[in-house]
Parts: sequence; structure tokens; C-alpha cells
Amino acid sequence: MKNFLLLLLPLIALSCAETKYAMKYSFNLKCEINGESSDYNLDRDHALYYYADSILSVEWHVSDTRLSFTLVNESNSSFKIVWDDVVYVDETGRAGKVAHKNIRYMDQAKTQPDSHVPKGTKLEDIIIPIDNLYFSDQYGVGVEALNGKSLLPDSVKKQDIEPLKSLLIGRYLKVIMPIIYNNNRYEYTFLFKIIDINIRA
Repeated sequence: MKNFLLLLLPLIALSCAETKYAMKYSFNLKCEINGESSDYNLDRDHALYYYADSILSVEWHVSDTRLSFTLVNESNSSFKIVWDDVVYVDETGRAGKVAHKNIRYMDQAKTQPDSHVPKGTKLEDIIIPIDNLYFSDQYGVGVEALNGKSLLPDSVKKQDIEPLKSLLIGRYLKVIMPIIYNNNRYEYTFLFKIIDINIRA
């Protein structure tokens, strides 16, 4: 009998443990330029998170820990991204600097060189909030070593799913990305509105 109880205890503990469910977030992309709403081309047939105008087009991917993008210069001149002024704003409204793929973990507090994008070329990069960064030496000191905490709660207990939806649906993640084009500064703000939260399949 004693041996039977010893075998049963781990099963009881396992059944009592509260399962957490991985969350999947859906967004709707909006764009503002210098504070003015821009609906020039939000093509949802092209990609989930895509924007284009006469200067640039950009396709976004939102993962658990970072935002990845492919940006194309659609204009007739070069432009540059001013990385020192790029800002990430979380769902609570807290703003902070970002790291991207040309920045080593040890250099995160230093000045970040601008990215020059000649006409007709594309730039592929990532954005990780600096406040979320931690270091892993698994891959060395390059971009692969930049690891970030989850942008949003990545797993919750079943009873917390509906309160999480009530709290977060309708809020925004934002990326403010200044562009210098023809000596003019265009402050692009990409707003990712949380429109749904589900259990990840």
C-alpha cells in the first residue's frame, strides 16, 4: 500500500499543477507620418502587416520577442533610418530605445549608426526593445546573441485568458522610425493594434 501511494503522489501533483497555454496575438497595422494618419497603402492581401507609400514599402513580422521587417526604398533617392531616434512603445505606453541586427549586446548603449538605403534596394532588419534584452553566448556576440523577453505575455493559465483579452485587446505596440529623405525628416509611426488573442495551436 505504501509503495502504491508513493507511485500515486507524482500523478496527484501533476494533476494539481495548473497548465499554462501559449498565446497567439493578432494585430491590425496603422501608420502615421509626422503625427498624421496615413492610409496610402495598407494592403492586407499582400501581407498581414504591410505598408507602402511613394518613399518606402515595409513588410512586418511580429514574433514573441521581436519585430522583423523588410523595407524597400520605393523613391528616386537614397534615404536613411536614424537608429538613435527609433523608439519602441509597449502596450502600457512605456517608450524606450531599440537594438537591431547590426548592434552587439555590449554596444547597446552606444550611438547607433544610421542605415542608408539607396533607391531600389531593400533592408532586412529586426527591432528588439533594449529594456527586454539579455545576453546569451550560445552564438557569440553578433545578432544571434541578441535575445529578448517576450513583447507580450506568452503563456497564461486558462482562467486568466479572458481577463488578458479584456486588458490587452484594443491596445497598441508602436515603432517610431525617423527617416531622412531629401533633407527632410519623416517620422513614421507603425501602430500594431491588438485585435485578438487566442490559444496557440
